[in-house]
Amino acid sequence: MNDTASELLRRSQEAMTSLQRLEVAAATSAGLRAWAQAHFAALMAIERAAGRLAAPPPSPREVADDGLYAALLRGLRECFAAETEGSDDAEDDAAGRALRALMEIAGAQRGFVAALQDDGALAFPSARSFCAVELGEPEAEVSRTILEAAIRGGGRPLVVDDARADARFAGTPSVQRLAVRAVLAVPLMDEGRAYGVVYLDRPADAEAFDPRRREATEAFAAAIASPLRRAIENEPRTRAPAPRSRLAQLRARHDLAGLDGDSPVLTAVAERLVAVAPTDAPVLITGETGVGKELCARLLHRNSRRAAGPWVALRCAGVPALFGERLAAAIAASRGGTLVIDGIDALSPADQGALAAELDAERTRRSGARVLATSQRDLQGLTAAATLRPDLLYRVGVVELAVPPLRERARDLAAIARALLAAAAERRAEPPRRLDHEALARLERYPWPGNVRELEGALTSALLRADAVITADCLPAPIREHEAVAPASSVGLKEAVRAFRRRFVERAMTRSGWDHKQAAAALGVHPKYLFKLLRELRDDA
Repeated sequence: MNDTASELLRRSQEAMTSLQRLEVAAATSAGLRAWAQAHFAALMAIERAAGRLAAPPPSPREVADDGLYAALLRGLRECFAAETEGSDDAEDDAAGRALRALMEIAGAQRGFVAALQDDGALAFPSARSFCAVELGEPEAEVSRTILEAAIRGGGRPLVVDDARADARFAGTPSVQRLAVRAVLAVPLMDEGRAYGVVYLDRPADAEAFDPRRREATEAFAAAIASPLRRAIENEPRTRAPAPRSRLAQLRARHDLAGLDGDSPVLTAVAERLVAVAPTDAPVLITGETGVGKELCARLLHRNSRRAAGPWVALRCAGVPALFGERLAAAIAASRGGTLVIDGIDALSPADQGALAAELDAERTRRSGARVLATSQRDLQGLTAAATLRPDLLYRVGVVELAVPPLRERARDLAAIARALLAAAAERRAEPPRRLDHEALARLERYPWPGNVRELEGALTSALLRADAVITADCLPAPIREHEAVAPASSVGLKEAVRAFRRRFVERAMTRSGWDHKQAAAALGVHPKYLFKLLRELRDDA
């Protein structure tokens, strides 16, 4: 055959387009559509047979081209048929069929169709896996940095031979965490603009997408882009996708507004929160400054039987005197609701005594107020150091809810940033700004000692410099100039070994879907030792 698979696809696309115009002119008859598809397939089969008769015996590459052509033709049939058939099966709708065909053409093991929303966020109409890698929530399984780079690439496909070694993406935490290697990301273009991207990868192989398959994949994506957009836009009106991740399921049943992201550590926080919220048990919420302890306190209140009652916070840090009077007033005001003792680790010994006595008082018990407390420091350690009364710890620390720092859940950063930008846009009565891929990559590399509060401040500062899109140049200098890896001369052997061990364990946990038994087996250790190791790594962070 003299014609390549992509050239045949181009000609078949033109033929299909002309037949579709004919169909519209004939008042959109379902019978005409069926005739057009059958006639189109027959014509192409004749052309292929004629090409074989006129050509010498095929070489091995031509045989491969013919197999690729068959996949292209089969994919076209399925995708155009999906427009009218409809389906309740997510894998058999237009996006699912298109992705299945694209993965076959490219030889990909895993794939996602991502669509750009009006607010700049990405939705995932379809996701598939043809390999042993377990497919989780799409938002958690792809590198948003790579997706953003493909969408903003001016319509050019993004080919990555090995993302972990690629200077553009190697410093992105999601690339390292997911162990991303060969990636082919093809923009979906309609009316000259990218409305989404097809993300294809082979997690275990580098340089996996050869030029022939890349060319055919790009041509196929161009052929189906316009009808696929119509199908994606219509799909939410006919079928709402069921939540798949554990955190998505929790959000569907409980008020978790503000708890943005989908990382395993955030899921663990959400699970503990919804389990404890309906009880009367006092809860001690611990975590670094700015992680969202107050948000968790509010969510405990909103998901409790006291949700209709008052929510009262008593700040301990920086309180000069009259703590006892302010405490009594707060308890009275929180009757039938929730009282939050914020910053309990900052109380003086005298104020600790006043709080312990008040919590024991009959009037406090009669008020029916549930007591929550927050602390930046480990109260067990403060008790051991004799700077905190043990009886106070026993009263407020019946249940502990530990909120992880932002650096331990970099996977959530993009979702948190979008939520903060949306809130800022609402306050300013303007359309939300969005981050470009380089700005997001720099945010993901930064360690965030001030956590979410520091991120909010950085985005507020960036908004003052940005137009419609926040670029890396808009970010504050410390974040913009931060290096992801310290120079070798400043890193000792102990620190290097600790960093390697953390990456090694986290990779095993990620690949096992945070199944501790499976991860322990992969590491060759007992599950109890893995729990101990995870606790040590958390304490070293």
